[in-house]
Amino acid sequence: MCAINAPSLHAQLPSKEALDLAPIALPVIKHIDLVRAFSGWTWQWSYLAYLCLGSQTVHIIYIFWWKAPSNVIIAAYPTLLGRYFTALHMIFDSETLLQRAYDPSNGRPFDIPMTDRWIIYVSDRAQLKHLESEPEVVLSMKQVLHELAFTGPILGHLQVAPEHKGPKSEGFVSCIPAMSDGFRKTIADAVSKEVEENKTDKGGWSELLMMPSFLRVFTTVKLLAFLGEEQADKMQAYDDVMGFFWSCAKAFPIVNLMPAFTMHLISPIAMGFGITRQKVYDLIFSMTRFSLDGTAKDTTHITHWTAEMTKLRDAAAVARVTLGLLFASAFQVPMIAQFVIYRLCMHPGYREKLRGEAVECESSTFGAKNEEMPYLDSFIKETSRLSPGPILSAPRTVMVPYTTSDGCHIPSGNWLAIPQIALMRDEKVWAHAKEFDAFRFVDQNASSESRWTHPSYEYPFWGSIRHACPARFYVSVVMKMILSHLLLEYEFKLKNEKAIPYLTRSGR
Repeated sequence: MCAINAPSLHAQLPSKEALDLAPIALPVIKHIDLVRAFSGWTWQWSYLAYLCLGSQTVHIIYIFWWKAPSNVIIAAYPTLLGRYFTALHMIFDSETLLQRAYDPSNGRPFDIPMTDRWIIYVSDRAQLKHLESEPEVVLSMKQVLHELAFTGPILGHLQVAPEHKGPKSEGFVSCIPAMSDGFRKTIADAVSKEVEENKTDKGGWSELLMMPSFLRVFTTVKLLAFLGEEQADKMQAYDDVMGFFWSCAKAFPIVNLMPAFTMHLISPIAMGFGITRQKVYDLIFSMTRFSLDGTAKDTTHITHWTAEMTKLRDAAAVARVTLGLLFASAFQVPMIAQFVIYRLCMHPGYREKLRGEAVECESSTFGAKNEEMPYLDSFIKETSRLSPGPILSAPRTVMVPYTTSDGCHIPSGNWLAIPQIALMRDEKVWAHAKEFDAFRFVDQNASSESRWTHPSYEYPFWGSIRHACPARFYVSVVMKMILSHLLLEYEFKLKNEKAIPYLTRSGR
């Protein structure tokens, strides 16, 4: 009404009063405009919701029907939605679902859907030998590494170029004897720091979260191996590397759950825009330049060794390879270490034997032959057999449509992998497979029947036999040094004996 009567009022009243009354009409007009605008926004959000629903429906049809393997056991709930719910279930309880699929398969391949692909699990020895012989253009380990470790989102523009292969790090083991004393001192200082900073008033005990503590200890040792003694002693280098690792740890679950089309937008934010990554790269790059021009003062570290072994003359390319090696070694070793400590706490009867062996090797030099401490080696291997961490091993991306020797047809983009956690607990493969037998791999003459670093088709912890992890010898030495130090210098127990170790967190 105000808007209709305003002209007649303006004709009869003085201009001042008209000006006073004019605003009466304006709020009504503004209110009507806001309502209309809000109504328009509602329709726009509805369209966006329909678009998201439609794209998700297309994705489900594409992944769970069009890209589904054929002529193979499908371990999933029936129907397309059932397969989608299976993929969601795999995010939260992959170990249980894998075991349920493995048990009735009797060695035949089976596949389980993930949210973005299918994984075909193969455990038969003959088939695994055949898969190992396939060329990279058919079954790719490089591609699966980028997809599995999210090297694109995590390393960004600093990821290793496909044509630049990493070095075979068995060669670095030759440097370990000369570095043994330095490793021991670094380990002692790092562990002491963790213990002192976490002291409690409970009878002199310290209370540690295993995974974060081991990550800090192993990172300190890793700095010595990667950067040399001079840089390893600098707190700034440690802070930068730890900041990079924590950024990776926070980014992993985020990029794992994000749709592929949002990755370029979300991953930089998840990685803190790569600030810590760039700091670590800059340090490695500066050291690489000294190694390439022959002016490096310290040559007993992985950064220098990578510059020599890759045969690349581009400092930036070599630095990316070294950064990739540093990233790849960040979390697996601390995770296995916490599993070992957990087993030592749950089976204290083994400690006396292991301590005696540690005393015998306390001052010995760890050599490149990897023959030291058979009992501790067996304890670690048995722990990793029952608790390997990842449920799969030796994955490969199917680059072109592929048919296995038993007739399973696999569309490109899917994975082939070994179901290692189920295979290494199989009673048909291992005697008393579900039981923890710490010295399973030591014979009556106190010699190793099989070392932790030895891959096999039944023990694929390090990947396939032909392409086993090249860093396993270095990891084995450092792991034994740290565990020996803990056995000799400390007593330890679980704060909560019912707690179990996790991949992302750990009981005290």
